[in-house]
Amino acid sequence: MNTNLPIEASFRNLLPRIYELKDSLVDLSHPDAYFQNFEEGLGEHKSKLNAFLKLERQLAALDDAAWRDVKHRAAVHLVAPKRTNGRGWQALFDVFSEARAYGYLLHLGCTGIHFIPRRKTKTPDLGAMRDGRPLFCEVKTINISQDEADRRRRIYHEGAMVASKTPLQVGNGFLSKLTDTLHGAVGQLDAADLTREARRVIFTMLHFDDCVGDYQPEYIAQIDDHLLRNRLEGAELVFCLGSNLFDRTFAMRSAVILPE
Repeated sequence: MNTNLPIEASFRNLLPRIYELKDSLVDLSHPDAYFQNFEEGLGEHKSKLNAFLKLERQLAALDDAAWRDVKHRAAVHLVAPKRTNGRGWQALFDVFSEARAYGYLLHLGCTGIHFIPRRKTKTPDLGAMRDGRPLFCEVKTINISQDEADRRRRIYHEGAMVASKTPLQVGNGFLSKLTDTLHGAVGQLDAADLTREARRVIFTMLHFDDCVGDYQPEYIAQIDDHLLRNRLEGAELVFCLGSNLFDRTFAMRSAVILPE
């Protein structure tokens, strides 16, 4: 970083698309607005700066049309009165997850990657071409449980002392939710590709109640076993971890899994 520049200018040079989104926020002083005390946080916490540098790289991979689409949809969630419900800025980062999926399609060697316009009827999120064949991608997110969201709300917004025990397994509820989500994604892919002639990808972000990640290897193994026993027809599966504090690498037999 060039320390001769004012702090904000330095961060703007590092995070141009993040700041383009920040500049779209009409009232930065709104109590429910994102980006409050943004520069202070970046300067004081290296982990925060690293996280936004990673996000900037994902946004930088978008072409101009895709970036306009993501920016427009992300801007809607920059003021979030319900952010104190324990789920924070979930809706905002769900939009960013689609940029992560776009980057994955680039990594595959796809061309013509674009976001499919939202309609009243469900459609996939992304379309592209790969080796002369159409490809459709639906992006999904499995977020923390309602119990975990309630716990975080009580701790971070009510100041409560709440005891918790990190689960050693994801549980049947999580696996059932995952199965339903994946089947729903296949239905959205079918809306654009009823004959299933295109290559089809379901890109799913995983956010576990174990925010530290102590039990991620066990969780991934459980999910893998579940999907091997209950094979999904109609799409390739790609999972991406919402956080990976230990920088682990994982492998699955039923899907591709990205570290973060």
